[in-house]
Amino acid sequence: AGARSAMASPLALICAHKRVVVNGHGGELTGLCLDGDFAVTAGWDGELRVWGEHSGSVSSSFAACAQRIRGYRSDTPPCAVTALTTVADGYLVSGSLDGTCAIWSRHGHRNPLHPTLADGTLTTTDSSPEKNGAETNENEKADVPSAAEPPADPSTSVPEPTEDEHEEGINAEQAELRIAAKLKWRNEEQYRGPYARVGAFFDAANADGVGATTAANETNPCTVRAILPLYARSGNPESNDSNARATLPPISEEAKQTPPRYLVLATSHALGGGLAVGAFVKDVSDGLRTVDFLSHPEGVTCALVDQSAFDGKDRIVTGCLDGRVRVWAAIGFTEVSVDATDTHQKQTEQESDKAYETKCQTRTARYATSLRSKRASSKFVLEKTFENPHRGYSVTCVGWLGAHPSFPPPYRPPPPTAKEFDNDPPPAESSEETRAGIPVDWQGKDSALYFLSGGADGSVRMWELKLVTRNESVDTARNETIGANTNTEITHPEYVWDAEFGDPEITDAPAAPRVAKELRAHKGLANCSLLFENNGIKSLNVFGGKIVAGLADGTICAWGHRVFDNSGVHGWCLEKVTDPHDGRNSAVTTLSGCGLNMVVGTADGKMHIYA
Repeated sequence: AGARSAMASPLALICAHKRVVVNGHGGELTGLCLDGDFAVTAGWDGELRVWGEHSGSVSSSFAACAQRIRGYRSDTPPCAVTALTTVADGYLVSGSLDGTCAIWSRHGHRNPLHPTLADGTLTTTDSSPEKNGAETNENEKADVPSAAEPPADPSTSVPEPTEDEHEEGINAEQAELRIAAKLKWRNEEQYRGPYARVGAFFDAANADGVGATTAANETNPCTVRAILPLYARSGNPESNDSNARATLPPISEEAKQTPPRYLVLATSHALGGGLAVGAFVKDVSDGLRTVDFLSHPEGVTCALVDQSAFDGKDRIVTGCLDGRVRVWAAIGFTEVSVDATDTHQKQTEQESDKAYETKCQTRTARYATSLRSKRASSKFVLEKTFENPHRGYSVTCVGWLGAHPSFPPPYRPPPPTAKEFDNDPPPAESSEETRAGIPVDWQGKDSALYFLSGGADGSVRMWELKLVTRNESVDTARNETIGANTNTEITHPEYVWDAEFGDPEITDAPAAPRVAKELRAHKGLANCSLLFENNGIKSLNVFGGKIVAGLADGTICAWGHRVFDNSGVHGWCLEKVTDPHDGRNSAVTTLSGCGLNMVVGTADGKMHIYA
């Protein structure tokens, strides 16, 4: 509200329904992510679907499915895929209703995301063990663990069964078998394409990762609600304290193309029960073993991650079934380099083969424990809990506001110009207005992060992390002259979370005059806030500075930040209300951007394209 920004467009140029995707999922759309030239969607039908053209013209986008992928184990019934994200260039991670996760790759070499994900063995890249003085071959090196024979690559084309029209002696049974073979080929052809699973399935709640011997979801099931990658920064600081890491750089776009260091799996109760609720932090470089667990009293419904590290910390935001929003923080981490150690020594003449093998296994286990200790990073701790932000209703979705002209990053005045000579006049003080048009002093000038949360009560709220100063009174040494103690006040600047100062509740914002008129005429609503009564928020996203929310009745609302009346004050304004397509009051479960298109998924299993 106090920030200055350029005049926004009168109405949002989005939320215009164009068409329904014909070859969509057989169930509710649960996720969409972009990877290279492809868009990949996940659905309640247990499948992933790969789309080629997705960001161009409306008529050609999502017109044909390039590949269908079964996202569940072959020995189990189909299970809904509830989370999907891109973690590196060419690599996706999916999570299911029963806690089963998998890694998918479109690269032709089909290498795992990390060598340890082949068999769960923690290794380094420079070890070269020797046994009895003989060098091992390439497949026996510790840095290249041997993997099982991979299944048939789905990208390998299979020729269509052919028929000889002039062949004689074909009876009815043989003709039916040939028809069945052709139908099977056509069905399986849909599952051939660029993506294939790399590595084995793993369970979110299993602490041992891909090296587990038993499935954790057999006794402690959970549902994966969100998957967040955490990337390591380059460099190796000498200290792990916050002062040494206060100048950590944010994660670059180039770093996001490489495998992450950790995966955060946010989970909730599975349909069959279970106590594994919270966020599991998995170490990608250690076979996806659990290195941290963010416990929640009830399930996590949505999650975000921030690695801007403006204050030297990485943060995770979780929305929960208990109606609370929690913010977790950890000292920003970098990739730690360790020296390789040869865990295999030469076998002596006095040692038997069994004794030598036992000694090597013991040394390998000790080295793995030592290596994990050296590579361990800071644990996430609870930084802030927002109590009942949505009137006690569950939190359904969260999202970062991102770069927004009305909410610029904290203003920092430039350093004073050094004087060339001692008798030079002092430099002129900076003017009230900066070149960027941002005042030196305005409400919110010290706010660094903004995120949104939507609740089942129908409200959208905005939160900010701002810099405040606290005065602390400190007792100094006794003043011997006057015979009394003296106190000194010390100022401590620190960042704290709070509701956004100007418009903390977006759904209370007024409507643009045309929108208000339409609501009165077509819905009989004298106040636009009545639109959200008994109508929960199901999905959130930000497109071009516009906040877009999908409601439980299928309505899509868009807010912009601008001057909307004669007061001249900037604030959020309801700019567009789009009714459900064809009057189908089906909840809007996903809102995803694909170039100039917006893909909307509804609870009835339909995929819609808006522009």
